[in-house]
Amino acid sequence: MGYSHIAQHHATAINGFYTETFNPYLNFHRPCYFAVDTIDAKGKIQKTYPHDQIMTPGTDYRPSRITATNSKPASLPMHSNTKPRS
Repeated sequence: MGYSHIAQHHATAINGFYTETFNPYLNFHRPCYFAVDTIDAKGKIQKTYPHDQIMTPGTDYRPSRITATNSKPASLPMHSNTKPRS
């Protein structure tokens, strides 16, 4: 948008565009470090972040990265005993 003044009557539309479209797009294409787990001689897990593992979430989306430890139960669909209304 730049550094110039935005008229107040345009501010709501611009803010809506940023929150609904631009920010999620930008975050999905932002480079992220992905950890590589290695086990040392003592049996401890060491996380390293090698340069070749810097990717965007879109290029590295793999179902194998989603595990039971990092999935959120609240984000899973809830089933109810009620029938949908017709």
